[in-house]
Amino acid sequence: SLTIAKGGLHSEDNPRLFISNNRFLLRDADVGSMYPNGIRKRRLYPIHLGEKWLSVYSYVIEKRLNAKALFKQTKEGKYKAIDEAFKLALNGGSFGKTGESFNWQYDLFTMNRVTIGCQIDLLMLIESFMLNDIYIVSANTDGVLCYLDREKEDIYNQICKEWEVTVGNDTMGNLEYQDFDLFAQTSVNDYLAIKPDRKLKTKGDFVSDVELHKNRSRRIVALALQNYFKDNIPVERTIKNHKDIFDFCCAVRVNKGDDLYIRNIKTGKEYKKQRTVRYYISNSNTVLLKRMKPLNKKKPTFQLDIFGNIEDGTRQSQIEAGWNITVFNKFIEKDNYNINYDYYIDRTHRILDQIEKVEFNQIRL
Repeated sequence: SLTIAKGGLHSEDNPRLFISNNRFLLRDADVGSMYPNGIRKRRLYPIHLGEKWLSVYSYVIEKRLNAKALFKQTKEGKYKAIDEAFKLALNGGSFGKTGESFNWQYDLFTMNRVTIGCQIDLLMLIESFMLNDIYIVSANTDGVLCYLDREKEDIYNQICKEWEVTVGNDTMGNLEYQDFDLFAQTSVNDYLAIKPDRKLKTKGDFVSDVELHKNRSRRIVALALQNYFKDNIPVERTIKNHKDIFDFCCAVRVNKGDDLYIRNIKTGKEYKKQRTVRYYISNSNTVLLKRMKPLNKKKPTFQLDIFGNIEDGTRQSQIEAGWNITVFNKFIEKDNYNINYDYYIDRTHRILDQIEKVEFNQIRL
């Protein structure tokens, strides 16, 4: 099934595994620069800014495409950086701002015309695949992944070319194709795909290299998943042999007014920590507690809680319930960090178990 939302469409995907073979081919088709191209071909612009906005926007599209082509030719990093900068300017700096009510480019009608128009375009492609009995594995915003009978490859190509002409994407916004040897997912936004050159495409739980501003917690889990699917390396081997302590670290940040404490479960002693804490799961005697303000309507009982504290209505929960932790806000080099590997192994296997519950030959096409 497909969900149609104001930001784009996506399929409702269950955990599963697909592997290409002599009969079936995994092929992904993404619309190149879908939203910028949707703006250009439909000649859309914030009504209060006029067509000058569209002229500048189209100029940036051309500059980005030129940088993208130069990077493919030369492999020079500067062109990749220019490409990414213009991509951000087009999607986040211009189109994205049409949906922000306090931005000077705000025009909700224009934003919806872009997203709805592009969704209809993509739905047309999906419908054509389905009418020709081409199995849709997943669809998300600007792309469709198919599990394709190799005998239907010519039909698939014909559908794609006719679609590009029909929706006006034959000169710009062409479909960009990528074949995969394997595709494993737990949801539409959590997957790992292996390309024929053995390079990986990952998203969500399977991503190991994230942007600096994003949460890098438990990177070891993604690394173990990648090694398992790519090289058939047991999860336990990856995790127990890994030496970089930062890849085992997690991070938590509480809201203003809430507090974090570490408690020694043997002595009962507590220490208040700052609102942001980095930690890893260990075989220590300490746990990490989050305490929140009492609810306005909750009356304190002033009875003793299980720790011997007076119950004053403060809400408390344990971060990583059932597991002990070591705070690691400051790097300290050690030969043995006393990591509890069972936690990371268990977390990785919980993801794998979701996928491997679906027998490959039980998937109906």
